[in-house]
Amino acid sequence: PDVADMEVPRLGRYGRYPARADEQRLLLGVVADLCGAGGDRRPHVGPASARPAEIGYDPEEEALLVGEGRISPVPPEAWDFHVGDIRMLELWFHRRTTAPDLPAWTQEWTSELLELITVLTLLTGLRASRPELSGPYLTRSELRAAGVLPVPPASRRPASVLDHHEEGPEGQFALL
Repeated sequence: PDVADMEVPRLGRYGRYPARADEQRLLLGVVADLCGAGGDRRPHVGPASARPAEIGYDPEEEALLVGEGRISPVPPEAWDFHVGDIRMLELWFHRRTTAPDLPAWTQEWTSELLELITVLTLLTGLRASRPELSGPYLTRSELRAAGVLPVPPASRRPASVLDHHEEGPEGQFALL
């Protein structure tokens, strides 16, 4: 599909909505360039339990199992996306379903889950195209030798707007 005809991703939770149509087209163009043409598979969402207790993955059907419900296709890379030793989809599910006073599964959670699956899939593609993001990592001793660690005490305090000189109309600060 033409990038100009695509729906603008919801960025409100992670940043801001692009304000103008040209910004929206630019954003979609950047996303399309970064992610390639892999967006031709639309997710199918099957009904979930009122309050699902577990999440799993069926690799043969590329389906995320949410209680009795399912979302497919979910690429295996999205399911296997880890930060450290933690699988991100399991962490997301756990944080929403473990408190006893939480409501039943909501439409907002379904939307969040679809967004997360999309983001994890795109990040996996970026990792593959940018091997330097996968390591090697810098050690503490290397950071100390480079003067990055220890962090200066002044950097541990919140920044203050009182230290800045006003510039521009109505006392605006200069954006650097």
